[in-house]
Amino acid sequence: MPVYASPENSFGGKFKVGYIRTYRGDNSQIPLNQRLFSGGSNSVRGWISRDLASSEVSNIGVGSFDDLQQLLLSDISPGGFFTIEGSIETRNRLIGKVGSALFIDFGNTWNSYKNFQWNTVAIAAGFGLRYYSDFVPFRVDFGFKVYDPQNRKSFLKKSFFDIMQFHLGIGEAF
Repeated sequence: MPVYASPENSFGGKFKVGYIRTYRGDNSQIPLNQRLFSGGSNSVRGWISRDLASSEVSNIGVGSFDDLQQLLLSDISPGGFFTIEGSIETRNRLIGKVGSALFIDFGNTWNSYKNFQWNTVAIAAGFGLRYYSDFVPFRVDFGFKVYDPQNRKSFLKKSFFDIMQFHLGIGEAF
């Protein structure tokens, strides 16, 4: 169903649900690179890549051997096994090959679908600029945390750089 009169403008949306588990054994046996993560230029753009996780997913940084040992010995594992993400975006041409985008993203990652709660879904909004080359679009997106389930203080009380993320990308986010 067309939203805009011009074929160069578009309105889009995405919705993604993911669940991963082992056939046998414990989910902790799933390698880190196979787990589900949220946040980043193709996900919830108010967070850096792979940084968004609900409270039961580990926020422990692995900066030293002791941090890694603590992470492996804890019951909390990095990355999740259940994720929900979505985006709504409008893309409009401004002048020639230059365009803009306005978007709202939401989502998070949990250790299980049983841990899902609506108040743990993060929300980001933002805008971006696009350059539509003959080969592929290049994009710059500025995402802002609107609702952070890890820190539920009003985003108006935070500094600008605490709520903003800057992303460069090739191709559209979805």
